[in-house]
Amino acid sequence: MQLDAPIEKHQLFIFKQPHLYPLARLINEYRRYAVLVADSNRARIFVFGRGRTIAAEEVQNEKMNRTEVGGWSQMRFQRHVDHLRLQHAKEVVEALDRIVREEAIETVIIAGDEVVIPVLREQMPPALAAKVEDRMNLDIRTPEHEIMERTLETFQARDAVLDMERVEELKDAVRGTKLGVAGIADTLAALSNGQVDELFLAAGINEIEHEPEAASAVFKAYAPGEEDEIPNANRRRVVVDELIKRAQETGARTHFIKDASLLAAMGGVGATLRYSM
Repeated sequence: MQLDAPIEKHQLFIFKQPHLYPLARLINEYRRYAVLVADSNRARIFVFGRGRTIAAEEVQNEKMNRTEVGGWSQMRFQRHVDHLRLQHAKEVVEALDRIVREEAIETVIIAGDEVVIPVLREQMPPALAAKVEDRMNLDIRTPEHEIMERTLETFQARDAVLDMERVEELKDAVRGTKLGVAGIADTLAALSNGQVDELFLAAGINEIEHEPEAASAVFKAYAPGEEDEIPNANRRRVVVDELIKRAQETGARTHFIKDASLLAAMGGVGATLRYSM
């Protein structure tokens, strides 16, 4: 499979199963988000993900030129401009809302002039407005590749801040409410029970501590009698891939934490739980 998103390290894996970790991390880091760039009569909507443009749409409306109004009074002219601006905003928001629903987008970044952005925000239904995470200064004529580059930087910077907040919530859950677990063994057990709401993994696989007992449990469940045949180099990969596989199967969200120090005390693995046993 040819990917547009950059691969951090080129490797060849030869084993009985695919190595899921780098693929899952890439999907997490380059997941889909929507961008709206607009002015008073034109809007461009993009869906970016996995290092490429997934969808693009444009909304174009009538442009009011002051020289065309003839003998109109200033007040009448302004009412007409306000009406056109409002209609434009409604059309743009309808298009954005449809795209966000169809593409299952969780994050929206908006950019545009100081006049149109407040009007657009006023027209957004609550569910759409809640997905708007950032506002940027981008001209409507900005090239598509530059829009993707600049918004991706913003998107990933936002993720870095959220990582710190999420890990703090995880630590509180482990210490306080008991709706959190740390380490491979407890996390694997919680995943097996379908308890996990969010799985947290260090973004560098070598930062995840290899627990022999937990690994043995995985090998017995996954490939009974074949544990001795699995090369040492693959043991960590098999265990971590099993965490990701079980998270996918039980609908748990997976987060890859770039700052390894945030999860160091937990051995690079932790999870928040839907319920305690």
